[in-house]
Amino acid sequence: MPFDGLLKAYTVDLNRCSIDVLLASYGIEAVPAETLEQHKAEQIRQNPASLFHRRPALHRLAVLASCAATIASTAVFMSCRITPPSNAAIAALAVVMGCLLTTVELAVFTRVKRPAAWRETPLDKSNSPALLPPPVLELVDRIDDGANGVKFLVGTLYQEHVALDPYVIAEKYDYDTKTTTRACLGIWDGDRIIDIATQS
Repeated sequence: MPFDGLLKAYTVDLNRCSIDVLLASYGIEAVPAETLEQHKAEQIRQNPASLFHRRPALHRLAVLASCAATIASTAVFMSCRITPPSNAAIAALAVVMGCLLTTVELAVFTRVKRPAAWRETPLDKSNSPALLPPPVLELVDRIDDGANGVKFLVGTLYQEHVALDPYVIAEKYDYDTKTTTRACLGIWDGDRIIDIATQS
């Protein structure tokens, strides 16, 4: 046919194109990059580092002050040689115990939370049903079944050992521009989907 060469010239190789072209061929419109960046910045803002992480000197000062108060109140209590115990002695003992518990709380149990940070890890296909909500998983499966060379990454906000508000990224190498292209397919929080790529 005389137009076969022309048709071939305008045929897109979905295995070599960018992720945007691939998604467009499936009628999928990704979550805008601005929406994802805004979500990431908002979650960082909502999960700041603790006061004692931002002011470590304040934490040390609080521990020292509570230790000094414990020693001072213990000395006051020991100087009260009253039998039977008076109300003042009982109150002094309560102060001693309060200062001691405060010291233990500050030194041992107070969590010095680091700033939250986003971390992206490859999607584990064997565990994806447990990680992704069904509508997002359906998108991932549709793209994964139809094209080669697409990688999926799950971005998660970590603060200490707590994972928050994940999102999933489709990543593909564009052989024309020699760059890696990315598109967000969905953002969710537990069972609540915050944003998801639209399908036509």
